[in-house]
Amino acid sequence: MAITFSDDQLRVINSRDKNLLVSAAAGSGKTSVLVERIIKRITDPVSPVDIDRILVVTFTHAAASEMKEKIMDALESELFKHPDNARLVRQSTLIHNAEITTIDSFCLDVLKENFHSINVDPSFRVANTGEIKLLKEDALDAVLERAYEEKDPDFYNLIDCYVKKDKDSGIEDSILKLYEFAMSYPWPEKWLNENRDDYFYDDLESFKNSDLLKRVDERILRDLTSLKPLLEKAYDICTLPGGPDLFVPTVEGYLED
Repeated sequence: MAITFSDDQLRVINSRDKNLLVSAAAGSGKTSVLVERIIKRITDPVSPVDIDRILVVTFTHAAASEMKEKIMDALESELFKHPDNARLVRQSTLIHNAEITTIDSFCLDVLKENFHSINVDPSFRVANTGEIKLLKEDALDAVLERAYEEKDPDFYNLIDCYVKKDKDSGIEDSILKLYEFAMSYPWPEKWLNENRDDYFYDDLESFKNSDLLKRVDERILRDLTSLKPLLEKAYDICTLPGGPDLFVPTVEGYLED
């Protein structure tokens, strides 16, 4: 059964010689549209493009496999309609070498093929999750040890605030969480430097009027507002016949607050 594309999807499929940024919800047919666009490109009667000259990158190996399989199915369907089309026969052969892969796999291939240009050992490999975790912990231990040796008063103040029971685990967890969150941004150092200003104030009054405190207040108010329906439901349950009526005063107290 042939897929019927919407006008917006057809614009994506048929657009040429320009950059496209398409935003679509899950299940909206993004994969089908992209497959159709690729098929249109490789069978274009005026300026066709070989499938092994197209780079298709995804975030997961499963998505890459699905994409490749769907393109192969679409090619087979076209070949069934036009069995004597030499170009389609050629594409069905070239697709086995096509770059339909994940972003990280493509980048790894680029590095391996050009190791001589970037002065990298050709036998390099990507560290696994366990190795990366150990490297982070070693680096963090070295940073904290150096900070202790420098005896910076600001660092000691930080330790007093976050370290519990003479162990650095609290501050280590906080640093790693901050690192992971910052790395989700395209320019993590820039994001960290910009947000550092939220924690520098000349006096208490400046802190009270800060954007940081306003955001905290908004978050607390939002959380408390979302809790009210839950408390009301708890109250209804407690007042049911045979319900846990001993908790009624406690729930009433929370609702009054």
